[in-house]
Amino acid sequence: MKIISTGHPSYRVTDRERALRFYCGCLGLKKKFTITYGELLAFENMPEDDPWRRKIEPMKDEIWLTYLEIAPHQYLELFHPEGATERYNFPLSASDHIGYLHLALEVDDIFAAYEELRAKPEVRIVSAPKLGIEHAWQFWIEDPDGNSIELMQYEPDAWQLTGHGEER
Repeated sequence: MKIISTGHPSYRVTDRERALRFYCGCLGLKKKFTITYGELLAFENMPEDDPWRRKIEPMKDEIWLTYLEIAPHQYLELFHPEGATERYNFPLSASDHIGYLHLALEVDDIFAAYEELRAKPEVRIVSAPKLGIEHAWQFWIEDPDGNSIELMQYEPDAWQLTGHGEER
């Protein structure tokens, strides 16, 4: 396995607009794309009777996360807690935690990395590789203290690389 770079740190913020004013207005980061709860629901294709689906369906037009570009191929991921007391968070927890969520590391071959780490008993694998809504492959592990680490590989049409065609 070869780690190419840090994919992104991820934070849950208390106020989306305030965070954007700080990261974009003060630090000069560029808003790359957003994902709404509706886009997430469509991507996950959850059954109508799923309790989490019923909880967030009324928020389908609200923004779930925002990707900011720090520099070419370097990003910051911001999750927004407005509108609900529980949020969908990777790897599949419903935490209201504010602050650090996970570290994403970009790898050169997601499937080889998965197999390599799966063979190491000291590595706790949380999920298998899956193509994410933003067209980046990802799987999750935990460090010995339980901190989440996302390993990811961009597809050529990944939103991080293309900007998802629009800025919201």
